[in-house]
Amino acid sequence: MIQKIKRWYKELPDNKRYFELLSAVLSIPVLVTVILLNVNNLENMRSRSVEKEAAGKAPEPTVIERIIEKEVSPTIEPSPSPTPPATTPQECIKEIGPVEIITPSENEVIAKDPICIEISRSNKYCSVVWSYRINGGSWSDFTDKSICIYSLSPGEKKLELRVKSLVSNEQVLLERNFTIKSEEIPTPGPTIEPVSVEPNKENDPNKVSEL
Repeated sequence: MIQKIKRWYKELPDNKRYFELLSAVLSIPVLVTVILLNVNNLENMRSRSVEKEAAGKAPEPTVIERIIEKEVSPTIEPSPSPTPPATTPQECIKEIGPVEIITPSENEVIAKDPICIEISRSNKYCSVVWSYRINGGSWSDFTDKSICIYSLSPGEKKLELRVKSLVSNEQVLLERNFTIKSEEIPTPGPTIEPVSVEPNKENDPNKVSEL
């Protein structure tokens, strides 16, 4: 190839040698560029054909999912027994409410010992306590227990009863008059002495007359 170029160059006239040489030199880069482009195109076409062949030979595996359903026998749950509704405690009334002394009654004459005080009140009111005194004496301690008084002396008595609410500290005073009966001591009756009677000797049938 090089020899042909040299021979062709020598056969050219002197004026045309320089012109032809310049054009030949300038066409070299164009030829090189064309050759490189063709080479790149050939490589790209070859790689694509290889990929297509590989894709055709090795298809992607398909995954098949199988869902196995297991039959479950239905279980019968026992129905829960109905529970009774919870009852909420009713709130008490924050007052003392009506309170009354049942025993002893007013102006009652009492001959027994001890004397127990009975009080009547409603349970819908809040809890209370009470204290008492007799004939203006000292007050007893507050309590919610039954009150029984022992060994009261005979005579007229005045009972004062204080009732106090544990919630509002409200107080109510109740009074009751009664009488303790004194024990009667039996008075001895007149004593009768026995009288001895002597029999009359004159009228004695057992007497023998003297001769």
